[in-house]
Amino acid sequence: MAALLALPWLAFCAWHDLHTRTVPAFLTLPPLAAAIGWQVYLGDWPLAVLVLTLTILDDPTWRWRGFLGGVQALVLATAWYLGGIMPAFLGLALIGVWLLWKLGAIGGADAQVVMTLALFFGLPILVPVTLATGLQALLQKFRGRDTIPAMLGIFAGVGLHMLK
Repeated sequence: MAALLALPWLAFCAWHDLHTRTVPAFLTLPPLAAAIGWQVYLGDWPLAVLVLTLTILDDPTWRWRGFLGGVQALVLATAWYLGGIMPAFLGLALIGVWLLWKLGAIGGADAQVVMTLALFFGLPILVPVTLATGLQALLQKFRGRDTIPAMLGIFAGVGLHMLK
């Protein structure tokens, strides 16, 4: 039911993405900061630290990349130790979202929104979001377009999540 609160925000993000092909940081960063704060409040601070290292420290020099990767692995192991397997899987999913962003499969705003949704609603929300965004990408490929405004698929995925 709480995902219902995210729908107006996602609708505005999708509208902005469709019209300008960008989503400004003021629409993505405050909710991401709130989601990080929520994780700290719940006691899942390792996931909060992981997201901070993925988003804020995402472009270190080569000298620091190995160190940062080690810190992220340690944080992921701590999430597993303190919370069990589900926080560890959520951490792996967050790393996967970050990799999609860094490899250019999704945009930075899309990654920030998906990370926000995952931190607030957990792993179950990622399945319909992935399916809806993947279906949208497939339809766009058939239409002959190379890029897609993925925020529309994310919005549709959260709507699908609400149907359960």
